Amino acid sequence: MAPSRVYDDIDMVTMYGAFYLILVPLSVFIIVFDELIREKIDHLRQGMELLGTQNGAYWASWVVSATFLNVLVNSEFCLLATYYYKFSVFVRSPLPVNLLMMILVTQAYVMMACFFTTVTNSRTTAFSINFSLVLVSLVINIIISEPSTLKKIFYNKDSTMVFKTFTWIFHLNPCFHFAKMFQDITNVACSSLNPKTVGWEKSTRHFDYSDIFLEQEGAFFTQEKYHVPSLLQTSCETFYICLMYVLLAWYFDSILSQNRGVPQPKLFFLSPFYWIPSLQ
Repeated sequence: MAPSRVYDDIDMVTMYGAFYLILVPLSVFIIVFDELIREKIDHLRQGMELLGTQNGAYWASWVVSATFLNVLVNSEFCLLATYYYKFSVFVRSPLPVNLLMMILVTQAYVMMACFFTTVTNSRTTAFSINFSLVLVSLVINIIISEPSTLKKIFYNKDSTMVFKTFTWIFHLNPCFHFAKMFQDITNVACSSLNPKTVGWEKSTRHFDYSDIFLEQEGAFFTQEKYHVPSLLQTSCETFYICLMYVLLAWYFDSILSQNRGVPQPKLFFLSPFYWIPSLQ
């Protein structure tokens, strides 16, 4: 059992906000993934290819459409959360920071949807992936929302290499980065848990643009040290994860016959003829 002081004067938005707010990026993921799978199962893409549509144009249209939906949904949400519902974390932090955080995480989910589409060829599998990802994302967020879990488990400098490798798996899910960035903001703008006293400390200031460079270092009462990277570093890592899913989607879209009909060799990217067709 955690000491009662952990939950005395608890800030509900700080502790559990990420668990609910992650539903916004997940809703965009569900919509995009469902539509991509529907087109694939109904062979609409092959039909467009017969009419002369190139693979690059097909994916570009989807990325543009999904990005527009991403920006629209998150802009509406951030405006409502800031000016209508007046959630403390949104009121006490710059709107552009919150908006860019939501857009970046959602875009990573969009790229993940594109990747899963390339390796899925049935509605049953797609439903399983959809349900599993939503469930895993919610569970990860509720776990990270617990006091000091992020510092104790994921950014503990005294952890073994095997344990660090295991925890790195969580970084592949955009929800992890969202929960971490959300805590970066709430720790400054709302309240934070002191690892030594195991009690909540209320913030006396707002989140400022300079705080995106803020890194956290310290030690627990057990003398274990932790180092938490800045919000900017986590944003860059989220961007890299997004690029990773772009590359995976491009690769599996090329080598699996269920996508384009005629698959490329598994090491097609090593061939100069792929990049410069005129050499053939």
